[in-house]
Amino acid sequence: MRRQIHGSAWTDSETAECIRGTWTRHGVVIDPHTAVGLLGLRAFREHQSGAAAESPGVVLSTAHPAKFAETVEPLVEHEIPLPPALAHRLKEERQSHPTHSDRADSAPLGPVHVQPHALHEVDKSRIGSRWIESPVKPHPE
Repeated sequence: MRRQIHGSAWTDSETAECIRGTWTRHGVVIDPHTAVGLLGLRAFREHQSGAAAESPGVVLSTAHPAKFAETVEPLVEHEIPLPPALAHRLKEERQSHPTHSDRADSAPLGPVHVQPHALHEVDKSRIGSRWIESPVKPHPE
């Protein structure tokens, strides 16, 4: 498995420098999750040789940088406008609906909470719960 999967960890300062450097060198604003992916790809390539070290890589961005404006804007030294869809979603009422794995209609993941807007606002007291970002409205009991 170690030949198939590469893992890495990065500090906040390394992540911030990647965000700043990507903006400075390429004119692209990225979110912290994307920065960690880029750092991981670079670390992976450092352990490769020959053509593998130069082969194309893919990093999937998981969020818009505006979602992390308080972190990203100081690094790129300008305001990041909210995309209309994100601005609209942030204005909607937040909803959370728990489901439980003992219900016949529940997902196989165990307890799932649908919370459309705030994946980062997880109730840490619910150990074993999983959170899904979704536009789904609560299902009536």
